[in-house]
Amino acid sequence: MKNRWKALLGAAVLAAASLMPTTQTANAAHYDAVCNHGEACFYYNSKAHGLGSMADFYVPIPSFRTMDYRFVTEGNGRGYKVWNNAAHVENRWKRDGRVYENSYYQGGFDTVGKYSSRDLFLTKNDNASWKWV
Repeated sequence: MKNRWKALLGAAVLAAASLMPTTQTANAAHYDAVCNHGEACFYYNSKAHGLGSMADFYVPIPSFRTMDYRFVTEGNGRGYKVWNNAAHVENRWKRDGRVYENSYYQGGFDTVGKYSSRDLFLTKNDNASWKWV
């Protein structure tokens, strides 16, 4: 009888666990290789050089260095880390955003206006964090 209860309990735990979302699924929502409304999209090349590969985010990124975010779409730079490799940003949100040269929103920055895009100047290939302001 005791073994039957253990087996039933184990089956219930496995069933409940299968219904819970995984971290991988949650992360994929803002890293789906599509530049959607409400996201910031980082490009490997400047506009003059065809933009290249892209990585997209809908949350602030306090440190590209500590997270393994990479450019994911076809084009130059695919597979490279976003950290210190971005040349252009498209901001598809209703607030201005800033790309900082240091982690945790420190140091110099480039501002990308709401619903606009631009080549980076101060933080070109020197980008470490991003947030909306």
